[in-house]
Amino acid sequence: IEAARCFILAHWVFDMVMPDNLEQNPKSALQEWAAAQKLGLPEYRLVAKAGSDHQPQFTIEVQLADYPAMQAQGSNIKSAERQAARQLLASLLKASSR
Repeated sequence: IEAARCFILAHWVFDMVMPDNLEQNPKSALQEWAAAQKLGLPEYRLVAKAGSDHQPQFTIEVQLADYPAMQAQGSNIKSAERQAARQLLASLLKASSR
């Protein structure tokens, strides 16, 4: 039963739930997917900060296990983290559906 549960969580449940969760809270969606895959927690890292103090541009990198890291930019750290998580999860879901 446990093997069947893991298979269903990995291949079907997140396909049905992911679109809404991905748009509303991509960091949580990535963390939930990673937990279901037993990959640990995603790690976020500030790569760069550019621009002036009143118009900053942050570049954040997110890494999950041995998968390639994904970078994204935003006008604040939180938005850059969300975008990086969204991009990484979309990439992982696309790769796992092949």
